[in-house]
Amino acid sequence: METVYYNLAGAKITEHDCKIISLVIKANPRKNICTALDITDNTLDTEMRILYAKLQIHTCIELFKLASHNGFSDDGTYTNLPLWHEEEEPKKINEKKNIRTNPRQRKPRDKRNELF
Repeated sequence: METVYYNLAGAKITEHDCKIISLVIKANPRKNICTALDITDNTLDTEMRILYAKLQIHTCIELFKLASHNGFSDDGTYTNLPLWHEEEEPKKINEKKNIRTNPRQRKPRDKRNELF
């Protein structure tokens, strides 16, 4: 079975992601979301973190605003959501060079200012 991808505000999301979003925007409790998707609470946390990273958001309120403005209806259906076309480029995160993704990572050394 071929995976269907949707375009939500320039981000490539799957059918499973759409189901998670629709359950979240309908204000379902976490326990009901986990039961509906047949996953554990920890798995839901992981999937939400991945979804937030794809959409470049940080809170559930941002998710609700993004979904309601881009094809999700109030009842959680997403029939108006456009399909992803492969010629589209996904959003690039951390486009700048030398961005430290780990806060403990050392800064790159500038060898031009060293004497030895």
